[in-house]
Parts: sequence; structure tokens; C-alpha cells
Amino acid sequence: PDHVIIQLFHESGSISNIDLNFYYKNYTRRIEIATLENLIIYEPFLSGLKISNEDQYSYKDFDFNKTYINCLSSLFNKRNPNQISNQEVDHLMKVTDACLLSSNENGKIIKV
Repeated sequence: PDHVIIQLFHESGSISNIDLNFYYKNYTRRIEIATLENLIIYEPFLSGLKISNEDQYSYKDFDFNKTYINCLSSLFNKRNPNQISNQEVDHLMKVTDACLLSSNENGKIIKV
């Protein structure tokens, strides 16, 4: 689909909403995190990082492609003791599969 809203219910009681919208003609990336203390808005290609409209960090001159290159370089050139485990990758795949199944079942909640 061109537009999907996914709700994830975590064991901790937290809820995550993922809104994937492919209608927009311009590439956008935005993350909002609401906590008891703050609203954190992250728009790396626009305004940067805002925390409760007080702190703002701009990424205007930051090369995001370099971050990707460094990540791949680190992955292929050395072993990181904090590397993601196979179990974590397996869990991520199960969550992804559940999201796709939920989408195909008209939003039916799928437990992972």
C-alpha cells in the first residue's frame, strides 16, 4: 500500500506508531518521541533535532551518507562486541513479518 500506519504494543506497556507514507513527492524523514518529560522531534533533513521546542540541533552540514559508509566499514572490517545478535535479528524479522501479516489482514493485531 501507499500509506500504512502500524501500531506496535511492547511488553513494557509502551506503544509505537509507525506511519509510512509514500504519497509525498518529496523525501521526508521525521521521528517523534513523546515521553512524560519531553516531546522529541527529529527531522534530519529539515529542522534537525528539537527537544520540547527548547533545544535545537541542526544537521544542515552533516553528511548522512558518511554515517552509512562508516557503519558498513565497521561491520566489514572489525568485529564489534556490541554487535546485534542473531536472536535480535530473528525477533526483528518476526516483528516485520507480523506487521506485513497485520496489513494483509486489515489491521488485525498479530502477537509476536
